[in-house]
Amino acid sequence: DVLHAVERVAGMRLPVRETGRRPGDPASVVAACERIRRVLGWCPRHDDLDHIVRTALEWERSLVARRG
Repeated sequence: DVLHAVERVAGMRLPVRETGRRPGDPASVVAACERIRRVLGWCPRHDDLDHIVRTALEWERSLVARRG
């Protein structure tokens, strides 16, 4: 999902190579906040993946521009 969002926001395909897990990598990672919303009533400030990727990419580009 994240790779697809980066490709959408950046407007380009990324060279992706899938490989096996490295030593120490978790078997799976889940980024879902439904339970914490339900139990604690917590709501993330930013929950749109394209928005998160867009602002991260803008920040990275601003760092490159500062370096000249």
